[in-house]
Amino acid sequence: MIKREVNQKDILEYVKKYISTVEDHYGLSKHHLTTPYVYMNDEKIGELKGEYCYILNEITVYWKNITSLEELIRTLIHEYQHYLQSPSWMTRYYNIGHDYESHPYEVAAFNEEENWKTIWKIAS
Repeated sequence: MIKREVNQKDILEYVKKYISTVEDHYGLSKHHLTTPYVYMNDEKIGELKGEYCYILNEITVYWKNITSLEELIRTLIHEYQHYLQSPSWMTRYYNIGHDYESHPYEVAAFNEEENWKTIWKIAS
């Protein structure tokens, strides 16, 4: 797979294509009634590529920090994992002493990113 650079127009087009593939591949959450809304944010916040808000049931993609199609697909997969995970346990794990690197949900989401080629192949 070639690491293809993407621009804003590409990102907007590909988000629609790949989020539906991610939804079909991973299914629906037990914790929400609908799939998450994807919000495209044009802020550049450090290296942040995406985040999930369970209160709004929203995935935010910081498109200016996305430099390749691979990064976009990984971001969508990662944040979609948080949509699938229990919001109360997300908080509990932090409260019992986990940080971002050791949090079981973050570890699981990062591990799942490795399936980005599967999503790419399905959608292509």
